[in-house]
Amino acid sequence: PLTKRPRLAYQLFRQRLNRLAEARRYQAELYRFGGRTKAEVAQHFKVSRARVVQFLNLLTLEGRIIAFLDTFTSDPIVAATFTERRLRELVGEDDQWEKYQKILEDARSQPGVWDSLAPRADSNGD
Repeated sequence: PLTKRPRLAYQLFRQRLNRLAEARRYQAELYRFGGRTKAEVAQHFKVSRARVVQFLNLLTLEGRIIAFLDTFTSDPIVAATFTERRLRELVGEDDQWEKYQKILEDARSQPGVWDSLAPRADSNGD
């Protein structure tokens, strides 16, 4: 069993990788039992109401951005580049897709930055 600190670190890691899944959990809870308030959802998940709103706003991103993120969840560049904060910056923008593509292009064009995330061969050369 995990102690409190590793468990918290793991939960934070999972939230970062699955920010849209977290938003969907909040949305599902919002509509549970005929509709709950955002404050009730926040209380249920032990977060602030503002945090719930921030996550729910991620679901207002263009559908193709959401589909891309859902498809490439295991891509380390996508996971590291599109943090929740970066995605929140796109919410409400008129040209979300173009900005999204530009950010991804910039991230992928930085050689060496992602080398530490690449799989390494075994020491015996396999």
